[in-house]
Amino acid sequence: PKEDFSFFNFFDKDHEFKKYGYNELLVDMYNNSKSKDIFSQLRINGPSIMYSSNDFAFAFYNSLRVANSLENLPINLAELAYEGLEHDPPYNQRFDNNNINFTSMSWAEFGLSFSKNLKRFNRSRWDAGITIKRLFGYEGVYNKIKNLDYVIRNDTVIEFFNLDAEFGYSLPINYSNNNFPDEGKLLKGSGWGFDFGISFQRKE
Repeated sequence: PKEDFSFFNFFDKDHEFKKYGYNELLVDMYNNSKSKDIFSQLRINGPSIMYSSNDFAFAFYNSLRVANSLENLPINLAELAYEGLEHDPPYNQRFDNNNINFTSMSWAEFGLSFSKNLKRFNRSRWDAGITIKRLFGYEGVYNKIKNLDYVIRNDTVIEFFNLDAEFGYSLPINYSNNNFPDEGKLLKGSGWGFDFGISFQRKE
């Protein structure tokens, strides 16, 4: 809350920031009944190079990327995932949740970029660029829960009345014996992508 915080606290070496919640984190928790959407991504850039000359620029890059998305997570499942079963869960209360979606994927990409100055006048300039990317997939997972009807009985028992869900995945695993990686190709798919953009700059 704003009454507990001031920007100038960062410049006070003796200031102690207020902690919130049962585990005393330096974050506040807003309790409401809205479903939650979560997105996370990781990008590790490898060695890259760029050459620029007059009105043209060329570049090569490579990276490893991971993206995860969770959509329409009910507040009761969000609290359960964060707090666990040890911190006052709603025992013997029945929950009926619908349409929860989860997707995850990881891939490597190699890209070539080209850009050109379109117009330059006074202290301003317009540039346009395009990147062509070669993509190599490592894994892909999706989970669509159409209905999840359950009750938490105690800290060791969850009773399910209905679970209607779809689950699909593509992983470098031998599905018959769970060996990782499998005997096949590490890369389970490939494709192409591209980015295109226009930028405007004005220098003082």
